[in-house]
Amino acid sequence: NPQNAGGMVFEVRHKRKNGSVFTVEACTRDLMINGKHMALSVERDISERKLAEEALEKERQYSKNLINTAQTIILLLDPSGLIVDFNPYMETLSGYRLEEVKGKDWFETFLSKETSKTTRELFRKAINGLQTKGKIDSIITKDGRELAIEWYDNTLKDPKGRVVGLLAVGQDITQRKRAEEALQEARKIIERSPAVAFLWKNEAGWPVEFASSNVGTLFGYTAEEFISGRVVYSKIIHPEDLSRVGEEVVRCSEEKGGEAFTHEPYRIITKDGQVKWVNDSTAIRRDERGGVTHYQGIVIDITARVQAEAGIREGYEIQGMLNAMLQRSLANIPLRDKLNSHLAALLAAPWLSVEAKGAVFLTGTGGRELVLTAHQGLAPALLPVCAKVPFGHCLCGVAAATGRPVVSRCVGPDHHLTYEGIKPHGHYCTPITAEGKVLGVLNLYLKEGNALTESQEQFVEAAADVMAGNILHSQVEDKFSHAQKLEAVGLLAGGVAHDFNNILTAVIAYAEFIRRDLPPGDPKLADAEEILTAADRASALTRQLLAFGRKQIMAPRLVDLNKIVGSMIKMLSRLIGEDIKLKTKLISAPCLTMVDPNQMELVIMNLVINARDAMPKGGTITLETEILPPDEAAHPDMPRSPLVCLRVRDAGCGMTAEVKSRIFEPFFTTKEQGKGTGLGLSTVFGIIKQSGGEIAVESEPGKGTTFLAYLPLVDACTKDKDKDKDKDKDKEAPIKGHETVLFVEDEESLRRLGTRILAAGGYTVLTAANGIEALKALERHGKPVDLLLTDVVMPGMNGRELGLELARRKLVGRVIYMSGYTDDAIVKHGVLEPGIAFIYKPFTVEAVLQKLREVLDAPADQAKA
Repeated sequence: NPQNAGGMVFEVRHKRKNGSVFTVEACTRDLMINGKHMALSVERDISERKLAEEALEKERQYSKNLINTAQTIILLLDPSGLIVDFNPYMETLSGYRLEEVKGKDWFETFLSKETSKTTRELFRKAINGLQTKGKIDSIITKDGRELAIEWYDNTLKDPKGRVVGLLAVGQDITQRKRAEEALQEARKIIERSPAVAFLWKNEAGWPVEFASSNVGTLFGYTAEEFISGRVVYSKIIHPEDLSRVGEEVVRCSEEKGGEAFTHEPYRIITKDGQVKWVNDSTAIRRDERGGVTHYQGIVIDITARVQAEAGIREGYEIQGMLNAMLQRSLANIPLRDKLNSHLAALLAAPWLSVEAKGAVFLTGTGGRELVLTAHQGLAPALLPVCAKVPFGHCLCGVAAATGRPVVSRCVGPDHHLTYEGIKPHGHYCTPITAEGKVLGVLNLYLKEGNALTESQEQFVEAAADVMAGNILHSQVEDKFSHAQKLEAVGLLAGGVAHDFNNILTAVIAYAEFIRRDLPPGDPKLADAEEILTAADRASALTRQLLAFGRKQIMAPRLVDLNKIVGSMIKMLSRLIGEDIKLKTKLISAPCLTMVDPNQMELVIMNLVINARDAMPKGGTITLETEILPPDEAAHPDMPRSPLVCLRVRDAGCGMTAEVKSRIFEPFFTTKEQGKGTGLGLSTVFGIIKQSGGEIAVESEPGKGTTFLAYLPLVDACTKDKDKDKDKDKDKEAPIKGHETVLFVEDEESLRRLGTRILAAGGYTVLTAANGIEALKALERHGKPVDLLLTDVVMPGMNGRELGLELARRKLVGRVIYMSGYTDDAIVKHGVLEPGIAFIYKPFTVEAVLQKLREVLDAPADQAKA
């Protein structure tokens, strides 16, 4: 082409003979040779260069594609920090297109004011050749989000070594940063929470590979102690729970598809020996073949929850058991059987920390010793030594003496009652009390070193209260049964005594008339004396019956029991005979008490006679007095206050338990027929009880007998205002009188007898059979009388009502009441009301005449209506 005369360069591909293709660079020029156009071509093989260029192009295209598709920020800045270029990922991440920010300051565009200054300083260091790697900045996106970027910087230099820019490669680590922050927060939460994180190896003992830093708060061991292997997890699981936990791990690991499980709560033992309950949620880690490599779990302390749940459950069980005990209390079975049933239920409670051993003691009749009544699981060797335990002796005795629970964690010197081969154990002894009185002691055995919890102690106290109710109920039943007997005898005595004493009064009076009218030496005098003797015996028998039934009338005064005993020594010595020695041990302090002196003499005499009869071959009877302070004077049926104690002790044959249980019953006797009425001790019982006291007996076969009478001590400051009015008088009171007496008696024979006695005594006598007749008689008389002598028990208006009515009408100045047994009209609980004049039937002629003179000559207020 003439236009190409100047020549041209181009590339041409040629085919070789063998068919391969190669590229050459051709340089051609047009020539005119011989008038013809010719082309001169010079060619150079450029196949290798071509291949290199193609490879370079491919590399450039690959790099471009890599940069454009990379999930990494590629940023180019000039030396002043202006944006030169960045890849599409940066556009996607930041929300800015390159055209928007190209040429703008990087730090002002993408960084916050807080980080811009610091990051710019690092940029300058990088430009100056100090390479920075792994620094983290936060960039602000177009929509205001903050992203965390980890940067790696490299400076760009020209061939002359001058810095022409900075190439920075960045990785978005926002999610990782958040994850790390979340992990840190989670760790903080775990450290602040009761949860402990573990990673256990699936090896013997479950060694710990990781433990959270708060592990010490739960286990006491540090994370380092676990991780180092000095402590393996299996060693801190409670021995009683270890096999169960291990079985759960094996079972859950072998279950198909099992990747996580939660243990049933189990116990661990901390470094300092505490036992805690934990809950364990565990995830299973497996290898590619499905084998278990690790267990990852969270362990939480649930001790408080378990204890709370146990407390609630225990509360229900406690209430259920108490309800069951109350239900059993209603059973009509002996007290011993009830106590054994209650004790067996207590010892069988699985939640009560006691051994299957225990006992119930009841306070003996003397109130100073415990008697073994019910027991479970006690060693046979212990039964005889624990049959009776004095107050203050051994643990149970101390509980009884102090009225407070006694706790022992081992067998120590305070165990006074032991036996050879006794096993280590502890005790919880609580007194069984009611209304401040110790009724007995409940003794539970504990494992050595153990103690009851506070709630368990409260339960045992409640159980003891149930037993106390049973004991009181049994005592009430016994008393009621005894009271029924007393009431029966009392009704019998009361019903018979009135008429019988009226008859005896007539017998005695007429026998005295006969004796008085017979001349000395008359053989009929002996007959009269026999009649009077028989009447006295009959009168004494009636009084004994009334004493037992507490129907006799008492006139109590403040007396010193020591003086009563002292005044009876000579008489008692004659009574017991020469073969028996009488000793006294009287306390030096006055034993002041409010009793009827005559009745107390009868008590002492009966007890001494009973002791004499128990020693047919002779021996010693000891009379003792003692003042018991309040803490020692506790008696089941008496208030906790000072008491006077009278003891009558013998060295005789003693009594069996069966005999002891019946000795106070009327007509019960172990003596031969004709040698005892069986009323002596029943009389003692009635007098002591009616005097506000109690009587007890201590006796065993072959070991003698001691009777203990307890009476309330009266303050020594209290004075008897009457000052022994009944002491011996220098002169016998005059018999003859001149006053007018209204005599009221419903028994006709006694009216005739009384009229005869009074008239013979010089008195003017008005008679009446009842209250109505007495009022009419006074109306006819027309003026007051000096004295009313009236029977108490009469049909219609009784004697007291008559006396009050006549006093209201001012028709009588003084009143003497007559009766053969107690009546609520003139007495309170068998004791005469103050100021009441009374004469007991049967009486003698001299006795009634002397009583009239005493009353008529005394102030009127001493014989009020």
